Amino acid sequence: VIALAGPGFLHGYENGYPPLLYVAKNLTVDVWGVIGCLALGLAALRLLARRGRPPAEAALPAGAGAVLSAAVLAVVLELVLFLRLPHEAAYLIPAVPFTLLLAARALSRREYRILCVCILVSAFIAKVSEPGKLNSVPADATSRRVRLGGRELQVDLLRGPLVVAHLRRRTDLDYLARVRATARRQEGRSVIVAGEWLPALRVLAGGVHDGAARYVHTLTASQADSLRQEGVAIFDVPAAGSAPGETADGGLQLRSGAR
Repeated sequence: VIALAGPGFLHGYENGYPPLLYVAKNLTVDVWGVIGCLALGLAALRLLARRGRPPAEAALPAGAGAVLSAAVLAVVLELVLFLRLPHEAAYLIPAVPFTLLLAARALSRREYRILCVCILVSAFIAKVSEPGKLNSVPADATSRRVRLGGRELQVDLLRGPLVVAHLRRRTDLDYLARVRATARRQEGRSVIVAGEWLPALRVLAGGVHDGAARYVHTLTASQADSLRQEGVAIFDVPAAGSAPGETADGGLQLRSGAR
């Protein structure tokens, strides 16, 4: 990223700050899972009960002061960066091993093993999702809708994050197949602004062209104006967070005045 963008990689475009409920969701259950979050909460209570003192036989023994200081610094820096742009829980992945290091110092070996097992189990049981998105996974018999903070969430009791991610990937591939079929039907030149879908489309199409259509990540205003003057049709692939009703023409949106 640095080689491609230089120091500008730290800049981003403003697309609205997510609701605080979704920020909290990305910060907690989307990283550790529901059971993992409960286990981390109990671990924190256990540490408070000891008044912040680690147990005599901690999973990470004494003498690791430099490691712990580095871990604290890493977690704090990751939290600061995340809260600046908290759109994806995956942005917090670098903080996960450092959080586990801190937990290893705060818990006994037995407690730490239990915590790790809970985090592993969280990958397979219980997932909190935002319904109504383009790639949302349909509810099943064990799913429940709850309202929290004035917003609706879907809780899948027996389908954990790994299972839901697999089903979402299949939904994405079905959607991208429709997008590609629409792209190949275009008779004249067309440009399809794919955004976050571009990497997947490039892999599926074996490049940036599908027939007479060409996939791009974004277009500047001047680039779009130039294409319109040449009579090129411009389509947009809605973001994965869009509502299904916002799509048209086989999954694509024709820009106003693009023909």
